[in-house]
Amino acid sequence: MMRKYTRVSFTSKIAFFVVVMFVLCVFAACGGPKEVPAANDNAGATGISEPDSGMPAPAAPGTAEPDSGASGIQWNHIAPDQASQSIQTNSIPIEIPQFYDIISYAGNGNGDAFYALGKQVSMGFIAETTSIFRCDMKGGTVETLKAYDTHNWISDLGACDNAVFWVFTDPMAQRIERYDLDTHTLSIVKAIDTSGSADEIISLTVSDDYIAWFEREIDGRDTYALYAMNISDGEIQTVTEDASSSQLHNTRACICDDRIAYVSGPSDSKIVTYDLNAKAVVSTVTDDSGNAAANPQANKDYLLWEELPPDSNQDKTYMLQDFSQDKTYDLNLNSISAQGLFWDFDSTTLVGDSLYLIENGTKLALDKANLSNNTVMTLDADMKYPSWIGKISETSLLSIATDNDESLTTTVY
Repeated sequence: MMRKYTRVSFTSKIAFFVVVMFVLCVFAACGGPKEVPAANDNAGATGISEPDSGMPAPAAPGTAEPDSGASGIQWNHIAPDQASQSIQTNSIPIEIPQFYDIISYAGNGNGDAFYALGKQVSMGFIAETTSIFRCDMKGGTVETLKAYDTHNWISDLGACDNAVFWVFTDPMAQRIERYDLDTHTLSIVKAIDTSGSADEIISLTVSDDYIAWFEREIDGRDTYALYAMNISDGEIQTVTEDASSSQLHNTRACICDDRIAYVSGPSDSKIVTYDLNAKAVVSTVTDDSGNAAANPQANKDYLLWEELPPDSNQDKTYMLQDFSQDKTYDLNLNSISAQGLFWDFDSTTLVGDSLYLIENGTKLALDKANLSNNTVMTLDADMKYPSWIGKISETSLLSIATDNDESLTTTVY
């Protein structure tokens, strides 16, 4: 296709040059990290942003001062220290019969791994039979915890030190089931009838003290609720009945420091942090970027979430709320790797003041970013493709990988 060129007068060129110089001056004066106005919703209080004084805001402690015109936090790459290099890896042979597939994984603080097998898995995510196994990675043994001989599906395996949880689904019902590792007994946490409705249990999450799950409920109106259960006494509390519906099948309600975060509000713009012990909302942040917020993680110090671009080929933006500073920053995580981050809701895991990241590329790499001093180190430059990854303590991360369906490997970072 031919391009049509238009002759531009000398006067027009001078005017254009003046306008461009003015825009550049304004841009330079407005440089600095991207900041989203944050509102604290504690006991009904709403935070109000301070008026702009015209001067660049000072960097918060632990936050690098960006160069003029730069966007987001600037990361300093450092070599791993000796403590960070103490990676523990264990492998155990497993048997996956013909026509069977692993359909779910989990790990716990003891370093054990769990997986579910499904036979003749169909495109509709239903299997002829399913079984759930525990791998004692230190003892080198594999045991069957539960087997089902009817058409069903096992999803969302999760484990703490003394129990394993999963979601059982068949054509008539859904159940959250609990298997006690000490007494070897099975019990039902929650059951719903799905034979004549669209009700469903979504995205079960397990921590040391609580489990949490989303639930779609059709009762006059289509609502999405978030529930949590105290593992020690079985008490179930309603966190919210107004969770966002658009991201539920691609997100989890992560639990850290007994806090849980979720997205709600118009256009998926509100990120709420809830304290499970206090049974109260402790923070509400409004993201005014115009993009949907998703995959929030919160602990007592930080709130992390993603801004999803309208085009899936574009990079996500990772945002951080520092509760101690009451500031919100663009984490600029995509600058850490030239290939960007692994596109998955488990590609970032918040553990204390550290954020574990999986870099994409010809090889996967696991990085550890320190949120208090903006340093990042590579822990594993040739990471095995993770089938499951998650926090197992206040300082540790566990990754589970399989090799040609013949062995299972756990790595503790």
